[in-house]
Amino acid sequence: MAGKPRSQRDPYGVSINARHEVWFRKPDGKRAVVRCKTRSEAERVAGDKRAEAAALAASSQAGAELGHQTIRDVTEAWLDSLDGPEGTLRQYRSEADTLLVAYLARMPCYKATPQVWREWTAKVTTNHGPRRLDAAQRLLNNVTSFGQENGYWPADTDPWGTASARRPTLKRARKQAPKNGAYRRLCPRLADVEMLAEACAAREGVWLERFVWAQAGTGCRHAELLGARWDQVDLDAETIWIPHQANRYQPWPALAPVKGASEIPDKARTAPLLTCAVTALREQHAVTGDQQWVFPPTSEQRRWVDASSKATERARDGLGQWDPQTGAWTGHWLRHWYAVTMLDPLDAGGEAAPLPDVSAWLGHERLSTTQDYYVNTREDSARALIERRRARQ
Repeated sequence: MAGKPRSQRDPYGVSINARHEVWFRKPDGKRAVVRCKTRSEAERVAGDKRAEAAALAASSQAGAELGHQTIRDVTEAWLDSLDGPEGTLRQYRSEADTLLVAYLARMPCYKATPQVWREWTAKVTTNHGPRRLDAAQRLLNNVTSFGQENGYWPADTDPWGTASARRPTLKRARKQAPKNGAYRRLCPRLADVEMLAEACAAREGVWLERFVWAQAGTGCRHAELLGARWDQVDLDAETIWIPHQANRYQPWPALAPVKGASEIPDKARTAPLLTCAVTALREQHAVTGDQQWVFPPTSEQRRWVDASSKATERARDGLGQWDPQTGAWTGHWLRHWYAVTMLDPLDAGGEAAPLPDVSAWLGHERLSTTQDYYVNTREDSARALIERRRARQ
């Protein structure tokens, strides 16, 4: 009985014939040949091909295991591999949670397809607008490149489709995306803020109710208000100075520069208080007295930023108002209310503040950020302009 051909007996399908030809299989499974001049050269080439095949087999096995990891896993691995200023890394992690993990967290890497990418692009476009769409695409490209380099996806394929195939979808999305007032539909009404504040008081205590009204009436980010001291607050002038924020990643009371300070060193700002914040801060001052911090920990909390955030989340979850697709009903959601209240005209219940001033109070680096997110053209603005002009005549 004849034995198997030598190429089948070899575990990697490598064989040498009498003409010093080395036959082997390429990664795509097709047979190929290398013609050598001597037997010793053929043996050396065959050994190299066996080593390459062994490495490919080990890589394929590891890749199969990594392929069952989720998009959250590869994103976390990418974030852990980054090196840079702490503020920049915080921003990357925040964007990853908002734009990527919120939508694709539990999806295994091997299920990544162009169709999934198109659905994700549509959701990001609808919920976050054109500016965040571009940031989301850059983020996904970085995570995908890291995943290809580390075996989560094959290095020679693009799981989301080629760049040329994705380009028409992105072009259409940018045209369809809302360009003005993108966050207005996410902004709470006064009744919503009242509902959240009452839930916080009932669930966690009156201190959290005052914190909600203070954040809504100052436009501060969560960590900025926790890092505020009483010497930064002028209740008589109704202003707050914001030079730093509480450090989320170090024990209380460590401080960190405000967002964007790594690019612009002097990012401290002074913002006016809305009436709700003045009332809440006066009540809080009556409780804290001569203490240094406006909102000190309620107990021995070394992770005060996280603990206070979770307290708000517990109250919010009790209301059933959390929407992970839009990001509504969060601490940052209260900044939107502050921005819109400041920008809205007097006849709409707002303060009619100038756009450049509101942008500075919010700490936005670019005026266009405030313009794109919060300014909406009123349908009756042209008619009102004509009526005012006629009245002057």
